[in-house]
Amino acid sequence: MKIRYGFRQVGDVEVFYREAGSSNAPVILLLHGFPTASHMFRNLIPLLADRFRLVAPDLPGFGQTKAPPRGMFDYTFDHLADVIEGFVDALSLDQYVLYIFDYGAPIGLRLAMRHPERISAIISQNGNAYLEGFSDEWGSWETYWREPSAANREACRSSLTPDTIRNWQYGIGADPNLLSPDGYELDIAYMGRAGAEEIQLDLILDYRSNVAFYPAFQSYFREYRPPLLAVWGRHDPAFLPAGAAAYQRDLPDAKIHLLDAGHFALETHAEEVATLIRAFLDSTIGSTLRLERENLPTLSGIKIPSLFILNQGELAQMESMKAAVLTAFGDAEKFEIQTVPIPTLKANQVLVRVCATSINPVDYQTRRGDYKELVQLPAILGVDVSGVIEAIGEAVTDFKVGDNVYYSPQIFGEFGSYAQYHVADAAIVALKPANLSHIEAASFPLAGGTAWDCLVTRGNLQVGETVLIHAGAGGVGSIAVQLAKAIGAYVFATCSSRNRDFVTELGADRVIDYKNEDYVEVIRQETNGLGVDLVLDTIGKETIQRSLEIIRPFGRLTSIVDIAIPQSLLEAWGKNLTIHFVFSPQYRAKLEALTKLIERHQLRPVIDSVFSWDQVVLAHQRLEQGGTRGKIVLKFTED
Repeated sequence: MKIRYGFRQVGDVEVFYREAGSSNAPVILLLHGFPTASHMFRNLIPLLADRFRLVAPDLPGFGQTKAPPRGMFDYTFDHLADVIEGFVDALSLDQYVLYIFDYGAPIGLRLAMRHPERISAIISQNGNAYLEGFSDEWGSWETYWREPSAANREACRSSLTPDTIRNWQYGIGADPNLLSPDGYELDIAYMGRAGAEEIQLDLILDYRSNVAFYPAFQSYFREYRPPLLAVWGRHDPAFLPAGAAAYQRDLPDAKIHLLDAGHFALETHAEEVATLIRAFLDSTIGSTLRLERENLPTLSGIKIPSLFILNQGELAQMESMKAAVLTAFGDAEKFEIQTVPIPTLKANQVLVRVCATSINPVDYQTRRGDYKELVQLPAILGVDVSGVIEAIGEAVTDFKVGDNVYYSPQIFGEFGSYAQYHVADAAIVALKPANLSHIEAASFPLAGGTAWDCLVTRGNLQVGETVLIHAGAGGVGSIAVQLAKAIGAYVFATCSSRNRDFVTELGADRVIDYKNEDYVEVIRQETNGLGVDLVLDTIGKETIQRSLEIIRPFGRLTSIVDIAIPQSLLEAWGKNLTIHFVFSPQYRAKLEALTKLIERHQLRPVIDSVFSWDQVVLAHQRLEQGGTRGKIVLKFTED
């Protein structure tokens, strides 16, 4: 196998690239990131060139590619994507597997959106496309995005120093005995060239355009469903593992693998990555590539990495458990404490010993018979879990026995969480926030996930926007107020007079006493008639119709309740509003995003009361009384 080197002219740019493999082989287009160049693939290319044609260009402003200086060339991600698109055309790459890393991700995904027919699969190695993937190390860059002043530009220059490249970009999370200095020393040399730092500072500022593209990238995933492998250095100081897991929100079949590596995983784990790529492409597009498995060469001594051991724990000894079982539809007295079998554990599932769960409105609505057609009696209700993993299925690789986890079971699933044990698909489970007890954590999954979907996933709430949150003291509302403030929005919230101070403490900028103030008039006055950008409706009844009156043109409304009475939506049509009725799906990425905020102390649990799990009747009666402040929790063990 020989690596070939060359240049291709694309407009006024001379693109340097390296390639290997047969010209007739399936193509993998390798897009590097910051602050490196195509030499980052020097260890990977030889491991795959027997079966693939690998093409790795240097981006303009990086490596050996020759591009005009600043002032004569726009160093933006859109323009870099234009150049790479021209490069792909020049090589007549009509179809290819897209490998994206760091800066290569927003460039490559722009190409995928422009030409989805060319993409046979995507491999994302620490290539972020979700807000959940950002660590808390982006402060100076985010400040520069918001206010592109000379001082804020200068503050970003520390990202370009030899020490940062060597010890932060490459060093964090990497085994020093495996980390060759070749890569980072060459990157440092490239950064030392005349004009290089200013080009990089231009790109740092324009990185905000990539964040703005995230919803479009995610829409592309949902529409075109490309096979995707996310292989991630789990110790990356910039892009968190949550960024890898988030792909499964839009691509449920995405394969996620976390490596014991840093940002530049190929520097220490190239053989492991190559093995994962072979297996992934063979299983997803193998027939297209005409791969013959029995003839595949192997990497001697290398196995696909396993992060955690498989351990069935005490599953063989466990046969039954106690549960609060709903025996008939009706009032809270219809629950009975019974001994029932522990559910069967499947290969992709985890068995969790439930330490705490919580009561949600959907629980008492189900109990009284609102969803009879969806629930078969006898039934175990409950859609929040915080607990400890007791056993894992044979296909689970990202958890181990003893892990503290939290999650929301599937609503209207086979069984719920009012029981000593619960079985769940590993894909919806996340590690519990380290700074919360199980009782506290049990208050978050459904309510927090719903708030996230309403404000972030569907509501697309942005820094500086205004939002109205109805019932700001409730289970969803109390988390939504905190989340909206963490995003950087101006928050209006409705509540009763007794909860005014409480909701203010949560972060609401203007609390509206719904019994003594008309929220429509208040918002009209305080926004000078402009209205808010987003409304979160947790009330129902006539709330949607009235809220439409105080939403700005092209604004949004999210609602977690159905329309119980006929309402006119003419106002929405006239102002080009978007309305989302949110039935919150379960997936790990949003819980990991919430965990990040919880551990930063930007979100805190709000608990109205705690009951022993066998007091489920009293807990339901408390919730139905109304006037709760936050969540009602059922505990199974002392926390």
